[in-house]
Amino acid sequence: MRRSKKELQKRLDELQAKKRAFIDTLDSAGRKWDAYKVAQSYVTCFPKAKDNGDVKKKIYELEKDQSVKTNLEAQKSLNNILTIGYGPAAKDHVQAKAALEALVKKYSETEAATLANAVINSPPASTAKQ
Repeated sequence: MRRSKKELQKRLDELQAKKRAFIDTLDSAGRKWDAYKVAQSYVTCFPKAKDNGDVKKKIYELEKDQSVKTNLEAQKSLNNILTIGYGPAAKDHVQAKAALEALVKKYSETEAATLANAVINSPPASTAKQ
């Protein structure tokens, strides 16, 4: 079934409106980190949206929230640890694992801590099934 350009644009506009409303819903519910992630996704997915400036302001406001700051800090730490300890130029998995464990302890309530735990508890690549 072929859809017209108008139909596709209408559907895209509906999705955009729903995503924009979802940002406000999450923010109002106190789910600042989730609102931040959806807002970042919004400006990426809809770079020419008329309300991008408003969404970018919302991102800036959300970045002031302590839970968002903590999650961003934890995410940055996780990315650094994974790059150093598990990337193509990885040097010391033992040290990286210890750093991941420290991250989990320090940022226990963050999404990055959940991901770090998954890495800690996964089998080494050499023993993983091919």
